[in-house]
Amino acid sequence: MLFLVAGRFVNEFMPRTWDDAETELRKLAEKCPDQQTFVTLVAKHSEEPGTKKQRGDLGFVTRGEARVPAGIREALFQVLDQGATIPLKGLLIGPVRLDSGVALLWASERRPSPSWEEMSERVHEELRRRFLEDLMPTDSVVLEE
Repeated sequence: MLFLVAGRFVNEFMPRTWDDAETELRKLAEKCPDQQTFVTLVAKHSEEPGTKKQRGDLGFVTRGEARVPAGIREALFQVLDQGATIPLKGLLIGPVRLDSGVALLWASERRPSPSWEEMSERVHEELRRRFLEDLMPTDSVVLEE
């Protein structure tokens, strides 16, 4: 993710409007044919310290993942839900307007679905956990010291 701080109005705390940030990111997107160029642009232009330190890498993003802003998740999955695939060279998404700025995303790979055996095991673990919670609610358990 390449992020530029932006807001509704320009002032001493806000360097640009959302529209200005979107224009800047569109210009940068035109200069971005591959992931390595994107990483270089992140190092030079991104204004979000956490992702800048990680060279823009957000890791794998899931639909309900709280660590990634909802606007980014929605933009990514909207593209994928419309039938787009992530090509080997990656996929540029955005600009995406967020509350505190505007982001440009580079989707580089998609995690493969788990095997049937792995998914079956996860479902069984979750069902066991729910069964135990229903049978013995945590508020009914008393720990004695």
